[in-house]
Amino acid sequence: MFDWLGQLSFAQVALYAAGLVAVLGLGLALATAAGREHVALLGLRVADALVELLERLLSVETRAARR
Repeated sequence: MFDWLGQLSFAQVALYAAGLVAVLGLGLALATAAGREHVALLGLRVADALVELLERLLSVETRAARR
């Protein structure tokens, strides 16, 4: 089902992750404006996890490029 993930370059993965973080940011702003702080906090956790994943991917890519 997710075989296509292995065919993506690091730049493509970074763009997808940045897009997801941007969409989550918009969702966080809307949830906060609507008074749904608990939804905003959950979205913040998801965005934080995506950023952490992107940082790990970057460190793996950097190590692979050095070899």
